[in-house]
Amino acid sequence: MDAQTEPEVPPAPVSEEPFLGPLDIILLAVLIGGAAWYFLKSKKKDTQTSQFKSYSIQPTTVNTMTMAENSFIKKLKSSGRRLVVFYGSQTGTAEEFAGRLAKEGLRYQMKGMVADPEECDMEELLSLKDIDKSLAVFCLATYGEGDPTDNCMEFYDWIQNNDVDFSGLNYAKALDARREHLCGGTHLRRHYNTSRNLVGSGCCWSSEVGLAAVYAAKDRSGSEGKRTVPTEKKFDQTGVTAGRAGLIVLDYVMLRMIVFGLGNKTYEHYNKVGIYVDKRLEELGANRVFELGLGDDDANIEDDFITWKDKFWPAVCDHFGIESSGEEVLMRQYRLLEQPETPTERLYTGEVARLHSLQTQRPPFDAKNPFLAPIKVNRELHKAGGRSCMHIEFDIEGSKMRYEAGDHLAMYPVNDQDLVLRLGKLCNADLDTIFSLINTDTDSSKKHPFPCPTTYRTALTHYLEITALPRTHILKELAEYCSEEKDKEFLRFMCSTNPEGKAKYQQWIQDSCRNIVHVLEDLPSCRPPLDHICELLPRLQPRYYSISSSSKLYPTTVHVTAVLVKYETTTGRVNHGVATTFLSQKHPLDGQPLPRVPIFIRKSQFRLPAKTETPVIMVGPGTGLAPFRGFIQERDFNRKDGKEVGQTILYFGCRKRSEDYIYEEELEDYVERGVMKLRTAFSRDQAHKVYVTHLLEEDMDLLWSVIGENKGHFYICGDAKNMATDVRNILLKVLQTKGNMSESEAIQYIKKMEAQKRYSADVWS
Repeated sequence: MDAQTEPEVPPAPVSEEPFLGPLDIILLAVLIGGAAWYFLKSKKKDTQTSQFKSYSIQPTTVNTMTMAENSFIKKLKSSGRRLVVFYGSQTGTAEEFAGRLAKEGLRYQMKGMVADPEECDMEELLSLKDIDKSLAVFCLATYGEGDPTDNCMEFYDWIQNNDVDFSGLNYAKALDARREHLCGGTHLRRHYNTSRNLVGSGCCWSSEVGLAAVYAAKDRSGSEGKRTVPTEKKFDQTGVTAGRAGLIVLDYVMLRMIVFGLGNKTYEHYNKVGIYVDKRLEELGANRVFELGLGDDDANIEDDFITWKDKFWPAVCDHFGIESSGEEVLMRQYRLLEQPETPTERLYTGEVARLHSLQTQRPPFDAKNPFLAPIKVNRELHKAGGRSCMHIEFDIEGSKMRYEAGDHLAMYPVNDQDLVLRLGKLCNADLDTIFSLINTDTDSSKKHPFPCPTTYRTALTHYLEITALPRTHILKELAEYCSEEKDKEFLRFMCSTNPEGKAKYQQWIQDSCRNIVHVLEDLPSCRPPLDHICELLPRLQPRYYSISSSSKLYPTTVHVTAVLVKYETTTGRVNHGVATTFLSQKHPLDGQPLPRVPIFIRKSQFRLPAKTETPVIMVGPGTGLAPFRGFIQERDFNRKDGKEVGQTILYFGCRKRSEDYIYEEELEDYVERGVMKLRTAFSRDQAHKVYVTHLLEEDMDLLWSVIGENKGHFYICGDAKNMATDVRNILLKVLQTKGNMSESEAIQYIKKMEAQKRYSADVWS
């Protein structure tokens, strides 16, 4: 109540009036009608657009370059180039192939440049056709379970979610008896439902005579320029004679493209990205100049690439009318600059990108800015048998990095110092020489093959894959440094495209696992300069490991489980895995600083179900157990937290219980406490070998109960080539025998499970 009040006055009588007057009703009706009209118009517009959803997705960049610096069109025009080779690469192979194609273009009057989609404004592809006789080539790897590589993700999303037009039909010209009228073929095409899969489809409209003329005919020959469409192609909308509009003359120049995909046939989604981009670009109106190429990393991807490339150039030359007998050009892409006066503080010492990033750490941490993580624990998991399996715990406290069970930890290894010293000696080089390799192409966004200036010792230790098997283009360059003709001819023979040369390369390089050090040791007359070796070798890549812990239980540490790679080759040499050898030397010692390793977290789609009560089956022999250790920890955590947790079933296998049964005590404890059901297969503990696949076949009723009747989740981790394929085939058998499905129905059921994230695989070959 107010502090000051007035005498109470009886209220005046109020007449009974309607809440809304006539004018209010009219205004409300107009508003509702307008909204309805707008809604219906929008719906109609939606139904007339392409079947592909359209979003305003603009590829962005992660660097600090301006839009002008990101313009590959501007660089092409200013340097007189016509060929641009984009790459989607996770391990460096696709980038290497792209560089080889761009370099070889010089032989065919096709000066080229290599481009990273992540660093380009990819909408500029719409303008590439404006450069005479231009060509876009895409070398695209498929990563994981059919995903694009990190640097290609935004480009992939852009063409997937946008109905862009690469056909070149930016306008159509109608020659009327009385006037010319220009209009947008791309816009009008929608109204006449012309086929999008016909290259160059379009339409035009003559407003004065009310004629709609539809053009949807272009053959696949790849011819471009002016095309005249007969009058019978037109649709008379007003009763006016169609012939009055005369002829439709269309000027068009399409985006010309070629795709080479890199994949692995042991994976379910073999070359999915390359196949999709090739198909999608054609759907959007681009002209495929040469057939899609597919490389299989499980077999001989180098041979696949060379076989495709040998037909690629003649097809390109034929399309553009270029002389195809160009002489082979062996030329350096980078020039050497020795810099002995460079101050120590300006030298790169292993940083991935930013100078001193390993000394002055600041988040966010990722592939270009890894976190230098201390190793708190590095213990042996195998009890005997001569092999080694490490359990390693990385401390991420204070890094602001987050992970979930199922994610991957990536780490940057260093090369074995024995190999580094041997390579330096073979090339007669001072490993402490300070140098830079500078791109001879001043327009290239890639100024150096790795961070410069640095020393040869640092480059060979941190930046180059010196254990990689050299590809044929490297052998071809090495041949020029042979003082003995027999060595030169031998290297050239392995680079040839005839069957005998390919067979020799397979036997001498691939089957014998010879790296660059071995090649130079076995060919004593071949002594290239070390700076050229640094130019030729691929970049040392991070290694990925399935995380074997749950962040709910271990929020500040990340666990990985890794087998030490070591094997004898046919030459009698013993080869060592780069990353696991590096990790095996990183043991925390009392009284000493903890050893540190550059790491980052890579997110995965390998996830537990959102509902904890959903049952799960996990199949993980050997180190395939790694992600499931994190899954089980999380299920146990939720159980202790009072949540309902569904069946948790693990199938684990190894050679012998007494030798390589990893995490035995942990697993047996989970079983004893009722956290999970465990099925084990020890292949060499009895006369006949038993694998996890045998156990799965025994448990077909259980499998059907979980994945069929209770809609549970099924997970596989491990070998992609044999185990994962066998497990998938057993599931198909379960669905057919227990679920009464036909073979095609069973296949579709698993595909549906994959789409629903109920069937997940984390596999490697």
